Amino acid sequence: MYNKKSRIYAGFGVSQTPNFFYNERRNCYDNDNQKGNSEVSVRYMQAWEERVIEQQAAKEEGRKEGRQEGIKEGFREAHLTLVRKKLTRGFDAEQIAEALELDRTEVDALIEEIQLDEKRQENER
Repeated sequence: MYNKKSRIYAGFGVSQTPNFFYNERRNCYDNDNQKGNSEVSVRYMQAWEERVIEQQAAKEEGRKEGRQEGIKEGFREAHLTLVRKKLTRGFDAEQIAEALELDRTEVDALIEEIQLDEKRQENER
């Protein structure tokens, strides 16, 4: 149990060897270090959770914007189809605007787009 060093230290009136004090200091440091590591881990997890929440919010915002753009595109496609049908039946731009309750400028833009699309289809043939 007693080694040579402890007997020597005991001879000088020292009850413990220097290793005991070194071990005590090291244990205190290790405990502090473990506390520090756990605090770092907690901060890292909190940052990670915040990042995940931000990503989810950004995804939801993107989905909402995508839905709104999709709805606008759907209305535009529906208006294009209706204007195309009215043009084939012989309606002019003013009559189409009145029937669809659209601005005349919107109807003119749709008619131009239809005409450009028809020209592209003719060129592809």
